[in-house]
Amino acid sequence: CNNNKSSQNNESQSLEDGIHEPQPSHPTSLLRNVIHSGAASKAGISTTLPRDTDNAATRTRQRKRAFDKLFAKAVKIPVFDTETEYTFEFFQHLISFEDFALDFVRPVGKQPLCG
Repeated sequence: CNNNKSSQNNESQSLEDGIHEPQPSHPTSLLRNVIHSGAASKAGISTTLPRDTDNAATRTRQRKRAFDKLFAKAVKIPVFDTETEYTFEFFQHLISFEDFALDFVRPVGKQPLCG
């Protein structure tokens, strides 16, 4: 772990650039692919795509409900595709790349990721 800010280059300061959740109508949307594949309707699950204009929390809730229904019916789609590039968000919104720390709300506050 290197906390020396002078050693950081421009690339390390823009690690989050270009990582965005695809809109529900985008061809890379997993929920869109499930609905258009017919898997949901074949399992008797009525679901619609969230609107592209919905906020992230609404899209997340709708996506979770849809996939919970698919899981409960043991639908075998979506499946992992080795030709697809996947990105995941865990604590990305809490990471301060300038300090290489997790920036929690009070009372925890900013916690370094390395000693």
